[in-house]
Amino acid sequence: MTRALPLALAALLGALLAVAAVTLPGGGSATADRDAAASGRWQSPDRSFSLQRLPRGWRTEHGPAATVLQRADRKATVVVRRGDVLRGTIAELHRGLERRLRAELGDIRPVAARELPAGDRRGLLYTFVRPATGTVQSIAVVPTAEATFTLDAVVDGGDEAVAREVGNLVRSFSPAA
Repeated sequence: MTRALPLALAALLGALLAVAAVTLPGGGSATADRDAAASGRWQSPDRSFSLQRLPRGWRTEHGPAATVLQRADRKATVVVRRGDVLRGTIAELHRGLERRLRAELGDIRPVAARELPAGDRRGLLYTFVRPATGTVQSIAVVPTAEATFTLDAVVDGGDEAVAREVGNLVRSFSPAA
């Protein structure tokens, strides 16, 4: 894989996920749950969030720590975690995230980091390339009044259609809390 391809796909995934900046809702309600069910949205087993209907060929696993959505061909994975209420500023979150990623993953190439409106709060969207694995990864941090959701999306660096699928899934994320 050439160096330019992962960077171009990282930019594409970043652009697709950046659309989430204007579409992520700030929370759910019983009415939103009924609307989600009626519209064919996929609801997490613990009912803490929903997504658009999963594309054909995606599997899910739900456990106490996370919900994992993965394409059957393993070209993309989205992991959704629910954590404590976000403390600190977005700038602190960004610095801490980048430091932790470099410590845990080593060589990363940041592509984009931007604030992410999430209802009445601010979140973070951080996209980077992992040259050693040829993957593009985006982390969306979506705070709500009761919890903070982290969506970790990983895409094989060579497939634009898969990057679009992942971007659509992340963009459709709707927390219930």
